[in-house]
Amino acid sequence: MNKLSLLLGIIILSLAFVSAVPPFQTSTTTDGCFVEYPKIDTFKIGTQTAFNFHISNVTSGKAFTNTTHSCEFHLYNKLGEHIARMQAAYDGLDFEVTAPASNFSQYGEMSYIFYCNNSYSGCLASAPMEITPNGFTITTAQSNIQIIFFVASVFVFLLCLLGAIKIPWSNPRGEDDKIIGINELKYVKLFLIVMSYIVFLLIMAMLRGILFNYIYDIYVYKFFNWAYWILMSGMYPIIVVSLILALIHLLTDKKIRNDIERGLSFEG
Repeated sequence: MNKLSLLLGIIILSLAFVSAVPPFQTSTTTDGCFVEYPKIDTFKIGTQTAFNFHISNVTSGKAFTNTTHSCEFHLYNKLGEHIARMQAAYDGLDFEVTAPASNFSQYGEMSYIFYCNNSYSGCLASAPMEITPNGFTITTAQSNIQIIFFVASVFVFLLCLLGAIKIPWSNPRGEDDKIIGINELKYVKLFLIVMSYIVFLLIMAMLRGILFNYIYDIYVYKFFNWAYWILMSGMYPIIVVSLILALIHLLTDKKIRNDIERGLSFEG
């Protein structure tokens, strides 16, 4: 129990430390000007994105405006190519740049430079960013938890599948090929078949999530997403058919049991 508590504590602390990021990032000044901006470095693919920068005097902290400084935003793709240059607008509080969604059409790493200057001072900020399917970064701790659940699900699936294969379905028969008893384990076999399907569906759902969050290949993701929804559409019919099949065999086994108790042979 102590070891389990220690393990859970480590996992929780790992999530806290890995996920924690400073809310603001600052730049170094080049000559009296200072840049501060939100620490956001992960963005959703194909989404219009706004960037905000606060410019102030490094000594007094007094904010600069568009009457004192002119600011530009430069965007670079994962190959280091300069793909956008935009003039920053002042909104009364910060300098803001709104980058069109077309600039974020590919997964992977990008970067930007924000630069302000006038005749006597200048400052800049440079930061990397990552474009992901959902706009979030999966931490190492979250990845490890997902792997644990995935491996555990595969293990449960294999156990259910092995039981469904190994457990006999038919009632036992004597040397004259007549039924001499009832195989109650057939209902366990039927249950394990349904559970194998459900757990396999869960595995497909996790695979779909892994592909969506880690492997930025839209065609592979679409294939597994398509396979998942096909399997999902078959889950309820399989459950209903299994219940009907179980009910039919319950009634049949009841008749066989009564015949055997009365000393009658059953050849079905």
